[in-house]
Amino acid sequence: MADIHGNLEAFTTVLRFLREEKIRRIVHVGDVVGYGPDPVKCLELFMAMAGEKTEKLEPGELELASGFSADLIMGNHDAAVINFTDISYFNRIAYEAIIWTKKEMGLSHQRFVKSLPYSARFHGGSFYHSTPQMPENWYYLDSSEMARESFGHTGKLTFVAHTHKPYLYIKKMDSERVTGHEPEDKTWKLDETAAYIINPGSVGQPRDGNYMSSFLIWDTEQKTIRYVRLDYDVRKTQQKLAELPLPYILAERLLLGK
Repeated sequence: MADIHGNLEAFTTVLRFLREEKIRRIVHVGDVVGYGPDPVKCLELFMAMAGEKTEKLEPGELELASGFSADLIMGNHDAAVINFTDISYFNRIAYEAIIWTKKEMGLSHQRFVKSLPYSARFHGGSFYHSTPQMPENWYYLDSSEMARESFGHTGKLTFVAHTHKPYLYIKKMDSERVTGHEPEDKTWKLDETAAYIINPGSVGQPRDGNYMSSFLIWDTEQKTIRYVRLDYDVRKTQQKLAELPLPYILAERLLLGK
């Protein structure tokens, strides 16, 4: 999963689903914070999974984190709130959200975010928030041309995020041709003769015209990926945003999926 962006209602809905599915291992491919109204609680859910002390979680929220293990990758908004990246290139809306989020975070939250790597490998998969070739420059991997270049810098199975759109690129090992696919809600069988770059979409702020949380389930034994969309209480998140000193468009765009 990726791009929770401080959306507690979306994140907790996904966690409840995963618990029902008996899935307890999570890899989050960047941007726990930014835009949304609950950056600290979203961070603390991951902190609780790591056995760290939390301050803001309610007992029920803390219980929801139990039993999960998680690996996190640094995203550009994560890097921004700890001054690891220049925020002068952020648009006004993102910039204002970052400034507000930084004020909400305590030292323990900052330490946790600072510990996140820009890339990682698990079970034969490679994980980056932006691109394999320049993970700290925050370029968008959003075209077949960019995917073709990226395939030269990574392995056969790569997961990225950042665009907030579920998508996958496929390259046959004996060809230079790269095909792009909108995955929809379906299961894809991973072909041993192909390489993949896979974007799970966004949990907290999808931008493909569908407001429902997007993420995927990677079955390392069956060698499949299953895309999932979940409805959540988006109106509650919007109401929280409307009550904060943040641009109203942050609330408006959630329901539009933009």
